[in-house]
Amino acid sequence: MRRRVVILCIALGLIAGLCCWILVRPHAVSWALSQQMQRGQGTTVDFAEVAPFAWDRVYVFGPYTPHDRIHSSLGFRWVGVTSTTIEWNEGVNLVVFVRGAEVAHWFEHPRTEELETIADPKGYARQQARFTVHRVGVEQRLALASPTKPEK
Repeated sequence: MRRRVVILCIALGLIAGLCCWILVRPHAVSWALSQQMQRGQGTTVDFAEVAPFAWDRVYVFGPYTPHDRIHSSLGFRWVGVTSTTIEWNEGVNLVVFVRGAEVAHWFEHPRTEELETIADPKGYARQQARFTVHRVGVEQRLALASPTKPEK
């Protein structure tokens, strides 16, 4: 009986930990990105620091990006894309971190801070994923720009 209770507690702990990881981790990376951007215009945001886990390339997709275009950019079919709202939600940008031929992590970032300005179907290698904060639009929202590419 005692052994069953211990096994049940361990199983419940693992399930709770997995649920927290699934629910909190995406928000934690988006939050870290937001914290960097909130430092203001001229700040350099390094995605390697924002997302300190293992990844090779990062992709940013703007609102209404079709799933087929995402698959094409990534170079493989990502089943998890169906869990995103990017095809129909104008209020988010999708950020996808890839390691090898699989998605290591993804999150949707609210457009109150604009990332579509760095959207590129080729993505960015880890060492290239450094951007400068600037302001865009009538609302003067914070946005990211590539130091090597002109601002949109």
